[in-house]
Amino acid sequence: MTVLRPFLRLWLSLLALTVAMPALGHGLNVFASVEGETLIVESKFSSGRVPQVGTVRIYDGYDVLVHETEVTGESAMRLPLPDWSTGLKVEVDIGDGHDGYWILTPADVRRQQAEPES
Repeated sequence: MTVLRPFLRLWLSLLALTVAMPALGHGLNVFASVEGETLIVESKFSSGRVPQVGTVRIYDGYDVLVHETEVTGESAMRLPLPDWSTGLKVEVDIGDGHDGYWILTPADVRRQQAEPES
């Protein structure tokens, strides 16, 4: 039994890591910003990898869908800025539980539009 104990510990450790791995893969980071009349949407996994497929949805402040498009596989997507008077929620969903969102308030949009472009 004492010979099997180290192997049992190793097996239990590997099992615990295997169970935890799917939870680590769900880290999709979403960021949205504004340049003039352009909405810039960025999404990537915590590993830095950019999603290649999925859907980008833009909602107004009342949670009404105002724009929907497919993920392009680029690190930053440039979209026309929809009416932002009630704020915007930018959601990226690439399936299998991988999704994330970013909220822009009207004050965020005003401030970013007033910043000089570099």
